[in-house]
Amino acid sequence: MSESDIEQDLAELAATVEVGTAPMAQVLVGGRRRLRRRRAAQGGATLLTLGVLTGGVLIGAGHLPTGTGAGGSVGQVVQAAHSGSGGGAQLPSPGAAASTAAAGPTSDPFTPVRTMVAQGTTGGKQWQAWAALWPAGSKDQAWQQDRLIWQEQHAAGGNLPEPTEAFAREYWNADLDQVDVYVVVDGRRQPMDQVLTTADSTQPPPSADPSGVRQGAALGQQSKNGTGSAGIGLGSVSVVFLQIDPGVAKVVVARPDGSSTETPVATVGASPGGWIALARSDASKGGAIKLYDARGRLLATNTDWLR
Repeated sequence: MSESDIEQDLAELAATVEVGTAPMAQVLVGGRRRLRRRRAAQGGATLLTLGVLTGGVLIGAGHLPTGTGAGGSVGQVVQAAHSGSGGGAQLPSPGAAASTAAAGPTSDPFTPVRTMVAQGTTGGKQWQAWAALWPAGSKDQAWQQDRLIWQEQHAAGGNLPEPTEAFAREYWNADLDQVDVYVVVDGRRQPMDQVLTTADSTQPPPSADPSGVRQGAALGQQSKNGTGSAGIGLGSVSVVFLQIDPGVAKVVVARPDGSSTETPVATVGASPGGWIALARSDASKGGAIKLYDARGRLLATNTDWLR
């Protein structure tokens, strides 16, 4: 039989195969977990592209006070216990955060440590940037952890499909904690969030990025074609979360008009390096994030996240 005869037989066979409906829910969940692992491995440059594709608006810093507000101080840490084997984690009220006892890092995969990374006021609305670190558990615990994270997202109005056990087990990684970053506006958690992954302090850190930024996420208005999750209720203003290299003691955001603002650096659980959150309008694009050590020496300048 010639090669052309074989190709013809294969074509006729393929035409008789019935194709069912694509399992979109499973595909979306799997894709989300693939992106988490890819983000952890590839660093900030790839994350910038992913943020654009998923509807995040990558803009800079501003409207970020250096002091504290009624909702608690920047860097405030609260620990929320889960309720029952199938219930969602109890989300602390931002307004009551100041009266909640601070807690150290936990190793319970069902008990996240929440840190308020930044806060400010934009257009008369008070916002807070939160990071909830969920410690890595065993493969048998991965699905329950993913379901707890999803329940919080769903309760806030997120539209991601519920994770399945098969995908949770397939993409589980014992060395990576999950960090769910989200925004609270006027006391209400917004639907858009992003789950990042980070090694804990016992794991060797990856090679330092020349930009000083390990990974990040941009939360803001919907993508132009209307797809993706809802925004964060701040109009054209978005909030950018960044994990920065260990050794960075001070972060300054330099604006195109020549002004600058020092941005607080927060510690999120046992993740290496600090975390910052920036909020600003499109008019401030083109600035730079400057990272300094404790002696005031410039370590790196990052412009990727202010494009």
